[in-house]
Amino acid sequence: MSEQSWGRVADDGTVFVRLPGGDESVVGQFAAGDPDAALAFFGRKYVDLVAEVRLAAERLQKGMATPDQTDAIVARVREQLQNPTFV
Repeated sequence: MSEQSWGRVADDGTVFVRLPGGDESVVGQFAAGDPDAALAFFGRKYVDLVAEVRLAAERLQKGMATPDQTDAIVARVREQLQNPTFV
């Protein structure tokens, strides 16, 4: 699925993510290119978040991270999910 399925860019460069239920939330501004570039940029932020979660789980599973370290990552991810800065 493309980033366009999950977000849109307004004429002024404001980038929105589509939320469950049809609402939208502003995730940022992008003035450095066209709407496709903006969605790709904010889409990469989502990919980075997923990678961070996977890495934390792997490190915890292998004993390479303490539960407290993993809890800190989980708290940060929860905050990002409540106030998204990605598409």
